[in-house]
Amino acid sequence: MEDAAKECGLCAERCPVQAIDPTSFVTDPRKCISCMRCVKQCPETVRSVNGAMVSVAAFAIKKACSIRKENELFLS
Repeated sequence: MEDAAKECGLCAERCPVQAIDPTSFVTDPRKCISCMRCVKQCPETVRSVNGAMVSVAAFAIKKACSIRKENELFLS
């Protein structure tokens, strides 16, 4: 699996904040915004998400995402 990641490099190439080193494919947690683009773009499923963590995150945001909010416009 690691060889497939090193041959591809889509995760590093498409990371919006350049949090993935393009040579080692190690993610810098200080830069990562947890957008999951690397997981979505990975054709070999080398990058994945822990199912338990997804459940915890879904539970944490369920209330905030269940209430309809009106649009707001902020001018500076």
